[in-house]
Amino acid sequence: MKQSVLTFVAILLTASACFSTPCIPASLTSYIALGSTGCDAGVVTFSGFQLESGIAGSIPLNPSSVQVTPGGSLNGPTLTLTTNTSATAPDFIDLLIRFRAAGSMLSTTSVTLNQPSFTGDGAVIGILDVCPGAMFSGGTPVGCPSSPESAVAAVSDGGSFPSDSIISPISSFFDVFAEITIDGGLSGTASLPSAAVRISAVPEPSTTLLLPFVLLAGARAVRRRRAR
Repeated sequence: MKQSVLTFVAILLTASACFSTPCIPASLTSYIALGSTGCDAGVVTFSGFQLESGIAGSIPLNPSSVQVTPGGSLNGPTLTLTTNTSATAPDFIDLLIRFRAAGSMLSTTSVTLNQPSFTGDGAVIGILDVCPGAMFSGGTPVGCPSSPESAVAAVSDGGSFPSDSIISPISSFFDVFAEITIDGGLSGTASLPSAAVRISAVPEPSTTLLLPFVLLAGARAVRRRRAR
């Protein structure tokens, strides 16, 4: 019995450690190269990164100059996109990426602009378009057969709301478009050090939390066996 309990515990520990490649700090180009395999950050697997065409006439950000850094918590991992980019009128700088977030009990997505600034009619905008449990139909966020939703964060002379989030029906995956624009306007400036995308899941009991109960049950089973 004791050997059986130890074997069961070993299986649990092995299973909890058997994740695919963990997400690490790297360029957006490197994340795109991960393809459908992707990487794990907390309970979420991020994969299928693609660079899409942004707004017509914009200056696209070079993905090799964008640093992606994973962070956040186990049930709410983040990917921070470091841009360190500024725009002066009339420049309009744009980054549009698509990716898939997969996991158990996914429910919330959010976008946060970190330390954005502007002058005049400049503006910084971050948009997340989410298709929960289904896919958008092409290279733009349209054609989602479920209920698509959007989170919009922006700072400009019209107002400042640097973070926004949406709560979707619980799903095992989200198809996501993330767009960041740094717009110098007609006579202003805009800058953005970084932006963070967060995918949150409804917390579930982890193997680590269950392990003490497994050990306790095993100890009781051993004591009962000895009593006989």
